[in-house]
Amino acid sequence: EVWQELACPRDRTRLEPRGETLVCDRGHEYPFVDGIPVMVVDDELSPTQPGYWASPEQIERVRAAEPPPVDGEAVDPYVAELILGTHGNLYKHLSGGIARYPIPDFPLRPGSGELLLDIGCNWGRWTIAAARHGYRPIGIDPSFEAIVAARRIARQLGVEGARYVVADGRRLPFADAAFDVVFSYGVLQHFSKADVATSVDEIARVVKPGGYSWVQMPNALGALNVVRLAQRRF
Repeated sequence: EVWQELACPRDRTRLEPRGETLVCDRGHEYPFVDGIPVMVVDDELSPTQPGYWASPEQIERVRAAEPPPVDGEAVDPYVAELILGTHGNLYKHLSGGIARYPIPDFPLRPGSGELLLDIGCNWGRWTIAAARHGYRPIGIDPSFEAIVAARRIARQLGVEGARYVVADGRRLPFADAAFDVVFSYGVLQHFSKADVATSVDEIARVVKPGGYSWVQMPNALGALNVVRLAQRRF
């Protein structure tokens, strides 16, 4: 159970399940919704992106309207809509739909059961890639909708070992030195500089001695980004 890996994001004390709630030693409570821990600290933090947050309203909306799992190798509608909505002209040619999940090769060395944290996992492409690469990954994202989709897709693909938590990179709900590896791809550039600094401190806190972190952010003046901007005529 993923809750056994968790700690209170406010004070880092251990958590115990009480019905549909996780409670820490100091009495802080977190909902456990349909088997998904919701660990965002909404009384201390604001969303890094407007509306992208596990509010009670979002949770109820998603629970009431979650689509059924797709069959076979069909692509979940959440992924198809997300790719077109976030990548714009780069994926315009796929407006009729995508034929398979764009799950990349994992860029780190093969794992042998190391515990890995994927920060900002959204629908779980890197979490799935890490699981297939030999890691025991936990993906986190502050959107309940994204985490529900990630769990649904992992089940569809038969990916064992991928686990998911609704959580924020600025308040990681894990004990100190909990992870062998912390991974994040294309996420922190969406944060303010102050939030990036907070997240980096949190990453350092949860990495084990001898472990490491791997964080990718695009360079605005990097060669690849300049080429892509030119292709898009910006």
